[in-house]
Amino acid sequence: TRVHCCAIEPEGSRVFAVNIALDRIFIYDTENGALKLNQHLPYVQLEKGKGPRHLKFHPLQNYLYIITEYSNEIYAFVYEQEKGEPSLKLLQKISTLPEGFTGISYGSALDISKDGRFLYAANRGANTIAVFEIHPDGTLTKIQDRDCLGNYPRHIALSKDDSGLMIANQNSDEVVILKTDETNGMLTDVLARKAFYHPSYVEEL
Repeated sequence: TRVHCCAIEPEGSRVFAVNIALDRIFIYDTENGALKLNQHLPYVQLEKGKGPRHLKFHPLQNYLYIITEYSNEIYAFVYEQEKGEPSLKLLQKISTLPEGFTGISYGSALDISKDGRFLYAANRGANTIAVFEIHPDGTLTKIQDRDCLGNYPRHIALSKDDSGLMIANQNSDEVVILKTDETNGMLTDVLARKAFYHPSYVEEL
């Protein structure tokens, strides 16, 4: 039911999948090319109604970040292996919404800079991109709430060189690219705008 996103663990073969409807993070082992639920830790249960939607592993450290659709939060976990078996330990929960926001919004997607210093998260409804600094211990501090310059940012992705953040604004039929500051990670100028009917995913090839 509503498995929206999955990812392979860094330097391994396990597959992590987030299930929006069941509020679970499922963990699969690979066996002869097929997936089999890990017997030690088949899933991690989040609180009811959170709706985990998208996940990203930190590019350099053993951290896992998940954005929720319904509660607009980032869950930060430490991912470890104890005697070869997976372990997820919750570090932090932090809101992606601007302070004082009271409307309806749904978390959609996140991405992490390749140097592991900054995390970006999109809010559909609030129509903002939340920018977080990632600390050495894996916890997050929000440093910016940036208007997405459109409506309903369904997906975001950094360019290959991290110089810009691409935003698929689904309901305003446009992809917007915002410049990223290489020093502090914040989103600044508009690099490009491209008309596109109902964009729901964006990636630099």
